[in-house]
Amino acid sequence: MNLKNNKLKLVIVFILTFSSSIIYILYNHNEGLAPSHLPEINSLETTQDEITSLIHHPQKDIDISLKSENNSDNVNMNDIDFITNDIINSANQKLLQSMLTNPRQIVKMIPNGEMPYYQVSQAFDQNDLHTFFEILNDSNSTGYERLQATNFIYQISNRGNPETIKVLKDYIQKEVNWNKWESDWFSTTSITLSKFNALDRLGYIGVKDVSGFLKKAMTTEGAKEIATQWYEGVPESSFPQNFVIENLRGSAAKALAYSDDPNIHELLRSEYEREKQALIAVGKDSDGYFNQLVEALTRIDVIKDIGIEAHKALSDGQNSYLKIYFKYQAKYSLVEINPDIEKLL
Repeated sequence: MNLKNNKLKLVIVFILTFSSSIIYILYNHNEGLAPSHLPEINSLETTQDEITSLIHHPQKDIDISLKSENNSDNVNMNDIDFITNDIINSANQKLLQSMLTNPRQIVKMIPNGEMPYYQVSQAFDQNDLHTFFEILNDSNSTGYERLQATNFIYQISNRGNPETIKVLKDYIQKEVNWNKWESDWFSTTSITLSKFNALDRLGYIGVKDVSGFLKKAMTTEGAKEIATQWYEGVPESSFPQNFVIENLRGSAAKALAYSDDPNIHELLRSEYEREKQALIAVGKDSDGYFNQLVEALTRIDVIKDIGIEAHKALSDGQNSYLKIYFKYQAKYSLVEINPDIEKLL
């Protein structure tokens, strides 16, 4: 992948590092990376054109109240900016509510901006969690659907849930039929990213239970071992193998950053310092693994200041995760953060 200028390099760093905004960045800031097609959104008694208009016309400050059968409280959705006034005021409001509360529909939606995972997830319960498990493990699910499923599992599952831990751990290691998707760049790329994301999310769900697994995945040999059934088959057009291993290692580091164990924090800081000096020695300022060690240390600081549940709420559709991380990570990054970066968000 040729990086023609610094702006494109920064966009690629976003893609590697901030999975909640991957699709937004792919579509809006690098036309050269645009997929050949969008994932289909199956209609619920409506036309494809109506659904397309539903998700691709930005409109701010719209308030939707949703109710789920198991939650009598209104779910406030103030900042879903991919819904238009005319849709809200039409008979399609029922359709919209159905899509936003249906796991199999929500994973197909591509918002014009970051998905407000935290708010949308309030409409789902533990029964829906199992549907997201099914989507993740269905060989017919597109890469985008699997990637979205990992984000909703993170939002919905209780911490320490042994079933979620097993599902994510198994998925990270699960074989991929790359031949099925070889002509679909968007899906092969998204499947790979979903593996990284599942490893990262595993830390939030069960870092105390899987710290040994995550520490192993931080090593080159360990990352290759946990991905042995799929990483060699990742199409070069999506990611080279060394990139996959670097980012598996980095995702494991980010997962460990959810721990409150000072010994794990020290492990991450030591690894960061070692990688930092190695980069400086060869005149480099970043690589896939180091970039995510930067994010891991940033995560420790952010969680210390705002708490782990408030950290989860940063996936709010307003790019709050990115904004707060940029403010914290300056002391770790070897790349100067452009003060105008928020214009990209």
